Amino acid sequence: MSILVMYAHSCEIQVGLSCGPIFETCFFTLESDNKGCLQKTIEGWIESALPKESELELIVINESNSKGIVEEADSLCIATSLGKRYGTQVFVVKATNVSEYNPKALITGTPAINRGYNGDIFIFEYLARQQSKKLNKPMENANFIVANLDKEIHIGALSGGKVIDMISSENEGPFSETQSGGIPFGQLLDLCQTLGNEEKALRIISEKSGLRGYLNPCDFTNIWSSVNEAVILVRSAFAYQIAKEIGAFSAVLKGNIDAIVLSGELAKNTIFVKDLVQRIYFLGDIVIVPGNYGLIALLEEAKSILKERINS
Repeated sequence: MSILVMYAHSCEIQVGLSCGPIFETCFFTLESDNKGCLQKTIEGWIESALPKESELELIVINESNSKGIVEEADSLCIATSLGKRYGTQVFVVKATNVSEYNPKALITGTPAINRGYNGDIFIFEYLARQQSKKLNKPMENANFIVANLDKEIHIGALSGGKVIDMISSENEGPFSETQSGGIPFGQLLDLCQTLGNEEKALRIISEKSGLRGYLNPCDFTNIWSSVNEAVILVRSAFAYQIAKEIGAFSAVLKGNIDAIVLSGELAKNTIFVKDLVQRIYFLGDIVIVPGNYGLIALLEEAKSILKERINS
């Protein structure tokens, strides 16, 4: 039995193939001009990784929440085509579940605008489950703050096994590698008016802002080792904003926090983590689980789906 999982994330699609105890992965960068050949490339990788006598039991993909190059239509289209080719079902794991959120968190301050969420809650729930097991504490009785620190930044509060509030660098949260995060709305309106085009303004704040917006290519490459005062200021502001949002979520949980979980590729960076931790250490126990857990979390979802099939 084999399971294929696909995680559409930022400007790439991560693919994992589980065959018994073996789990092989591969990352595919998606550029605006290579969408047509990407499916063939992924198919070729699957053919080389899938054992000859093994059948593909299930394909699981995340509901893409990004407005970058990877759109849900792209990844879902590829997954659907693969499902037809291998004669198997494609299951889409939702990125968010508004019904779980605290109703107070949905109030924006004006009835004209509803607060939305962008974030892969299945990763948050996976990390929280793993931490609950280590603490030997039921998820239903645990509270966690999870910060998934990658090319995009997602921070959320979990209580009773559910994500009750969340922010991301795509909207109200801290800035990320290319996204502006929350910015003064008056100046955003001015930017839209100056450019005369909403789409151009959105492209600037979602693809040409953040760390890369402030730094030139050379400074960005050396951001964590640079002694340039301007670079140090930007990278310190990066950790500062993330720490500030984590602190806000401690208020959401009324200070009752079992652990603060830091994950994502940025959690591998000791300089960044040190700067961040020294700002939040007093809030509670901090657990660092570096790396992207999108594929692993989706694989767990896939196994749960197959288990339900067997039991039904």
